[in-house]
Amino acid sequence: MNFLLSMPGVSSSNYKIHVQTIPWKEYEADALKSDGELEREEVEPLFDPIYEKDTKRMKALIGTLSEEKRRGFLRTRYAPEGTNKTLTALMLAAVFGSGEMVEILLESGADPNQMCLRKLIDARGSPTMTIVTPLWVGAMDGHFEVCQALVKHGADVDLGAPQFGITPLMAACESNARLDTVTLLIKSGANVNHRDPNGDTALKWAKKLGLKYIVMRLVKAGAGADQAKEKGGDAKEVSSSPAGPSNNDNKRKNKKKKK
Repeated sequence: MNFLLSMPGVSSSNYKIHVQTIPWKEYEADALKSDGELEREEVEPLFDPIYEKDTKRMKALIGTLSEEKRRGFLRTRYAPEGTNKTLTALMLAAVFGSGEMVEILLESGADPNQMCLRKLIDARGSPTMTIVTPLWVGAMDGHFEVCQALVKHGADVDLGAPQFGITPLMAACESNARLDTVTLLIKSGANVNHRDPNGDTALKWAKKLGLKYIVMRLVKAGAGADQAKEKGGDAKEVSSSPAGPSNNDNKRKNKKKKK
C-alpha cells in the first residue's frame, strides 16, 4: 500500500509524495515500549508549561522532581482529553518548534530517539498512524533550532519514520524545507543517498519540489553520485556551487522586490 506524507499548509497535488510502507508489525513490538511511565494525573501538570511555552516554569517543575519521577515524566506519552495523540514531552516541544524547551528536556535526560505516533494521510485521503522520531518532526516542520538541539544531544540523524523508510534529511526536503536544517543534517553525518522503499532519495524529492539551493547542497555533499556512476543519474549537470538562502527565504526576497 502507498501513502503520501501530509505537508502542513500545502494542498497542491504537486507536493504529494507517495511512499511504499514497511509492515507495521516490524516496529509495533518494540518501538513504543517505555518502562516507568507516569499515570495521567501525575504527568498532566508537567505538560502545561510546554503548551504554554513557559521554559522558566518547566525548569522549575523539573527541579522539584525526584530522579525516578523525572525519568518517568520524560518517558511518558501523554494524550490530552479529546485527542488520540500520545506524545512525550520532547515530541510535543518539537511539534511546537520550541528549541529552548527541547534543549531543557534533553538536558534533563529525555531520549532524543524515543518515537511517538504521528498521523499521516494515505493516498485515499484517510488518516493513518505511524511512528516517528522528534528529529523527523523537527526536520519535516522546518524547526531548525529543534533539530540543532536534538543533533547536539545525540539524535540518530538517519532515524525518522522507519515504517516508511523516510529519514530526517528526506523530511527536510519538503514544503517547509530550510537550507540550514539540511546543512545541519549533512554535516552531522546524514546519508544523502538513502532510498525509501520506492527507491526515492532526498535529492529526488528536492528536485521535484524545485528546491534549487537544497538540490545544490545535496549534490555538493555527494547526493546522486552512486546513481550517476551507474547511469548518469540525479547528480548530472547540477551545480555544486556554494549554497544560498533556503528556498522559502528566496521566495520571500522575491516578493519584497516585486513590492
